[in-house]
Amino acid sequence: MALFQCGTNGQCTRVAGFIADKSNSYYYIDATSEASNKDSTDNNYFTDSCTHSNAGKLNRSDSYKFCIGSNQSIPFPQSASHFLGYDGSSGFKMITTDKNVISIGAQIASIAGGLNGVNISTKTRLDIASSNGSAIEAVLSHLELYYCEVADYKICKRTYGYIVSSDGNIYEIPASGLNNNAAVELNTQCSSSSDYGVLFTGNKLCLSSSIEIEFPGDDTITEYLFKENSVTSNPFTTSTSNVEVLIEVAQKYMVVNNIYFDTLADGAHIFKLSNTLKYDELSSTITTLEGPAFVILCEDGVCSKKNVEVGYYKNSIDMKCSGSPIQCIKYTKSEKGCDEENIISQIDKDDHLCLNSTGTIYSEFDADGTSDYALIYYDEDSIFTNVSSEKYGLIKASTHTLLIDTTTSSICVNESTFDVTPKEGTCSSPTVEYSCISGVCGLKTSEGQAYEKECDVVSGVSCTDGSYHLKNTELFYCEKQGDPCQSVSDVGYFIVDETTIFFCKKNGITLECGSLANVANEENCSNALVGEVAMINSQLSICVSNDTPIPLTSSNKGTYIVYGKSGDIFGINGAGKEYGIINVDEKIITLHQNYNNHLKYVYVDQSETGKYKVLEKGISTCPTDKDNGMLELECSNGFCKTPAA
Repeated sequence: MALFQCGTNGQCTRVAGFIADKSNSYYYIDATSEASNKDSTDNNYFTDSCTHSNAGKLNRSDSYKFCIGSNQSIPFPQSASHFLGYDGSSGFKMITTDKNVISIGAQIASIAGGLNGVNISTKTRLDIASSNGSAIEAVLSHLELYYCEVADYKICKRTYGYIVSSDGNIYEIPASGLNNNAAVELNTQCSSSSDYGVLFTGNKLCLSSSIEIEFPGDDTITEYLFKENSVTSNPFTTSTSNVEVLIEVAQKYMVVNNIYFDTLADGAHIFKLSNTLKYDELSSTITTLEGPAFVILCEDGVCSKKNVEVGYYKNSIDMKCSGSPIQCIKYTKSEKGCDEENIISQIDKDDHLCLNSTGTIYSEFDADGTSDYALIYYDEDSIFTNVSSEKYGLIKASTHTLLIDTTTSSICVNESTFDVTPKEGTCSSPTVEYSCISGVCGLKTSEGQAYEKECDVVSGVSCTDGSYHLKNTELFYCEKQGDPCQSVSDVGYFIVDETTIFFCKKNGITLECGSLANVANEENCSNALVGEVAMINSQLSICVSNDTPIPLTSSNKGTYIVYGKSGDIFGINGAGKEYGIINVDEKIITLHQNYNNHLKYVYVDQSETGKYKVLEKGISTCPTDKDNGMLELECSNGFCKTPAA
């Protein structure tokens, strides 16, 4: 069996490549001799790992993907395509695919790092920077762009954008295909989303609203983020939604750099977008990044993007990220040792992360490639602010990071040495089990119950949806997990259930809150229960008088009058405050200090059926016995008194 690549002129050339048969068996096909064809047991053309030295081979351990460079591969093809691939030894070749066929063409000479032009008709490289407009226009309908890294990773990926000839002409090589390669006609404006990604007057790129990028006049190379939805004239992508493309801008081009994050050195790389959508990386020269950032973690040539977390990161420099919002800085380690002073959560002179106040335990960046775990003590000055008092933070030490591990739920701890291992099965002596929630750990109780992490009312972390939380004498309502909780500012009762009821009352001008120790359980209200929440005939109710309970049900929602009593939470204490106006709901009862019916007096139905409900003009029905059934009150700021005769 032999493979041939055939041109449009009818001429064919025998080439090497790979095929798959109907039974999904894979074969290498030699370019010169059928006797040299090989099956997948051969280790010269098949491999079990994808490194640049194995480029040009099929990876048996990864579904027979075709390796094109360090950790870069493509699935065995099911359709026609072509690309540049490293041949595993000397250079880059044009790879052509069809269903179940990969053919490896001749080497394309002089492929360089960075941007390359390739005439796919002649399979030759075009040096864009030194080519004038005539040279580019002569091959424009066959010109493809490739961005390459040839030193270490040895990969090339097809790219798109704008190029500038040596005599200053600008050409567009778009993602929409060769048929649309053309000289650029400059737009006249950068004012709307339809202009984004387009060159306009002054040879400027309209990157986004009010962001215009020029070709630099020197050798400066800068990366930007193009994240607008695609428009017809945008060359960088054909996607129409959720577009995020890294654009590299240099003196002679503006193109997609689609290998930028794949070719970073091993380590942690922290980036932030500037206001002009420029990528800034924390480095020896850029020493501070404020606001939202992300980290690219590269291990053994494989890079992944993650959100920045509080902790320490390492590549050629040390970096610390802390605070809310997170700020990342180039970090200088302490001149002290962990055992010389209390520097919990700092890196000491020996590159140790100090875990306790005496320096007897510490962690460090892991060197063997296997993550290690440790517990860090609470400290009020710690950068790990989610670790609460009397709890510990679970530190995961990797080669390039020291972070809180939020994914592990149970660990085994030797309480003598504080050595930590993830729990598998049961914890064997002398270790004991600790349970962890979002990276904060505590000893599991003898009853086998894990501790519940305390709600952080500032951030809303670990706060149940629709819950109340009492912090000292301040009550917070947490509507949604992860959203900051709101401080309660009303006087009244706030009910979770019949056993958990909070109250807030005024002490002078200060609002002080607490929780009810117990709830009375009686057959009816009494003088002692006026203004209080109680179980009346097995129904949670508010007593508005000595014999009138208002059951806390949906049918009884409304505005009521409650009698005053010395020491009640509403502050109805005589001296013009004989009654109070309250809003009654199923779970909340509050003093209605802003009530206004736009009448001189407030009228109340005090009949047996009315139960001291406030009458609303044009809505409520007046009691039949107006003399005995209606109460007339003079009210201000939620407090009422009987009008003077």
